[in-house]
Amino acid sequence: MNAPKTILLTTIRTDGGTQARTTMDREAIEEYAAAMTDGATFPPVTVFQEGKEHWLADGFHRLEAARKAGLMGIPADVRPGSLRDAKLWAAGANADHGIRRTTEDKRKAVGILLADGQCSSLSDRELAKACRVSHPFVAKVRKKVEGGNVSNPPTPPRSKLSTPGPAPKLPSEQAPPTSKPILDVGCPVPEARTQVESQPLEGECPTPHEMAADMADLLQASMDENKILIEEIEQFHRVLDAEDLLGAYKKEVTLVNARIRAAYSRVKGTMEDNFRLAKTIKARDRKIDQLEKLLKENGLAVPKREPWQKGYEQEKRTAPPPMTEDDWLFDDDSTKEAS
Repeated sequence: MNAPKTILLTTIRTDGGTQARTTMDREAIEEYAAAMTDGATFPPVTVFQEGKEHWLADGFHRLEAARKAGLMGIPADVRPGSLRDAKLWAAGANADHGIRRTTEDKRKAVGILLADGQCSSLSDRELAKACRVSHPFVAKVRKKVEGGNVSNPPTPPRSKLSTPGPAPKLPSEQAPPTSKPILDVGCPVPEARTQVESQPLEGECPTPHEMAADMADLLQASMDENKILIEEIEQFHRVLDAEDLLGAYKKEVTLVNARIRAAYSRVKGTMEDNFRLAKTIKARDRKIDQLEKLLKENGLAVPKREPWQKGYEQEKRTAPPPMTEDDWLFDDDSTKEAS
């Protein structure tokens, strides 16, 4: 990668059909913009410079976030190349980084290259490597394009896409090096394909090796889709398990609170009984004191009282503490809100 440099946002063009996503993730843009405002550093966007034009190939969410954050410029990996180079790069972007591509995003990426006059002549396998998808997936999209079900993206007014000339090379980052580079000679015309890469002629049966390769590609595509479905199902199960645990917790709290209410009622009754008994004992102690005083005044002997009989005279009795059931119960507001 070239050393990134900061370029003005106004010089970056996004109207050349290089956007391989069907929709933009607005939530991600908001998060990126907030992080940029706080000074966070993001990877540079990728642009291809064609004269004065800078065609954006990768980093649409980062560019939109920079605009939302009010920035004037953004770090960019500026590469020399044409609009077609930007499309080739964009077709395989985000395959292993950034926001996960959806099936519609992959279909649009293939459609971008099929809409190009020269790149559409590539074999399904070459397009699959460029777009980072499976060979059967490209064949399915090509069939729809040739049937007129997919419209070609419009060519921008200032683009030099229609100018004849040699086709670009596939960026080295887009596919691992092989003994024969995919696009080292540009986008070849149909006659330039080898016999192995060309489609079988009418009435010609594919070899067992070709059938096995097609089946392997189809199996890999199915496994990728199944993996995404399994992840979604597991996430759904986690949500259901959390709801079950929350329901069990709510039932347990309700049961414990019922037991606490019963215990509180018994404790409250016992405390009230003790308070009444204490008042009765105090009243009797006062009467005994009066009788002892009367005996002393008349010169009569006063019976000796045992120490335990004077305990309630020295101990101060008070009413039960002003507690309510809410002071005893568990706080189950969270369960009430969740229900």
